[in-house]
Amino acid sequence: MPDETARTSAIADLMRAGREMSRLSMVFRYAIAERLGLTVSDLECLDYLADSGSASAGQIAERTNLTTGAVTSMLRRLQQAGYVTAERDPADRRRVIVTLRPERVADLERPYERFAERAERLVEGYSVEEVRLLVRHYDRMQAMYLAELDHLHTDDTGATDGSGSTYTAAGRRRGSAISVAPRRPTAQDHLVAPPDTVLSDLREAWRRTLADSLLGLYLHGSLVAGDFDVNRSDLDLLAVLAGDPDEKLLDVLAELHADLDRRHPQWAGRMEVEYVSLDAVRAVPGRDHMIARISPGETLHLLPATTHRVVTWAAVHDYGRTLLGPPAGELLPAVEPGLVRAALRDHVRDWPAWVLEMTPPGAQSYAVLTLYRAYQRLRNGRQLSKRQAADQTITAFPRWADLIVWARDWWYGSGQDSDPGRFDDVRAFVHEVSAAILTAERPDPHDAPGTGDGHGPFDGR
Repeated sequence: MPDETARTSAIADLMRAGREMSRLSMVFRYAIAERLGLTVSDLECLDYLADSGSASAGQIAERTNLTTGAVTSMLRRLQQAGYVTAERDPADRRRVIVTLRPERVADLERPYERFAERAERLVEGYSVEEVRLLVRHYDRMQAMYLAELDHLHTDDTGATDGSGSTYTAAGRRRGSAISVAPRRPTAQDHLVAPPDTVLSDLREAWRRTLADSLLGLYLHGSLVAGDFDVNRSDLDLLAVLAGDPDEKLLDVLAELHADLDRRHPQWAGRMEVEYVSLDAVRAVPGRDHMIARISPGETLHLLPATTHRVVTWAAVHDYGRTLLGPPAGELLPAVEPGLVRAALRDHVRDWPAWVLEMTPPGAQSYAVLTLYRAYQRLRNGRQLSKRQAADQTITAFPRWADLIVWARDWWYGSGQDSDPGRFDDVRAFVHEVSAAILTAERPDPHDAPGTGDGHGPFDGR
């Protein structure tokens, strides 16, 4: 009994000491963050990058337990403060890779220097066995924290986020089409809110917050074109504004997206929204204008309104579903078909270089799907779903029918990046089909400039 009493007392002392250390650790980190002009979440992100070297925005969100919108705002602050860089992942250009600037490491380490020296002297007083015991203890505590975080997420959402990997061409969606790769269904899938529920929530939030600056909000992509999968597809929207977005508006938009993620966590990171002024669309190519974008794997940011955007604008003008404002065909000017074709040709021309980075099977599948969608768009002038484009392209490319079926089935089935890939076949397909499309797109010299339909003698064989 005395031994049991002593053990109970010792455990109580350990728990008390642990709670006090945790409290003081948090107070210490707040003090460090304040000295550096950062938030504690900023500091957690930078510490994580110091250990990992680089990470995707999604990995940072998971590590810091923040929503996509909150991470977007945080990364923009850290970029502006010169702490991090953000670049496209060359192997999967839909992802943004964030890296801590090496020249700022010393600034982050300086406030910890005295504490680190004292901690090192403290550990030197322990035996090897005592140090190993502490290591085991901390490793097990970390596992407990991770398990509890997973439990909290499950309690909040009914299911943890099960989104699969995402893939992109160099460039962005529908200037190069992007979608979320499929994941295996789970027993919790019925808990995902229907897309129309999310869109209704978004519409009211945007109407209330953006007020007169929002001229129209339009849905496009697979929910309009067809073959939308509630467990895999993302939501594609175009928001037309009265003026070009700027840094001030980005802060407002980040909060809107963060709030939406909190209300519909199953859809967090599964929305692509482009914010563009009506003047930018009217001024195509619009290089003097800026747009704002957020998409899966891409933080909210500003970028020039280049001609690459006209593929999206044309699709919305022709087929967009109106959520707010007048019909898209009334608000948006029609895009000259030649500009759309030129933008598509630019992407087709770049695919032989992009495909060299497509090593996972999901990226390879995406390469095949995107290229034959571009082929169908150039032939028929209409944006088809991936499945529709695949079914129509198989007969045009009988030599590649097996590869097209493989890419379609991987995407719409339960494809995983652990599956075997077909890199050599995909690379050969991309080189051959890209060259064939560009050859077919050469204007007839007998046509007047701008009048050729771009359809050459191309049978896909």
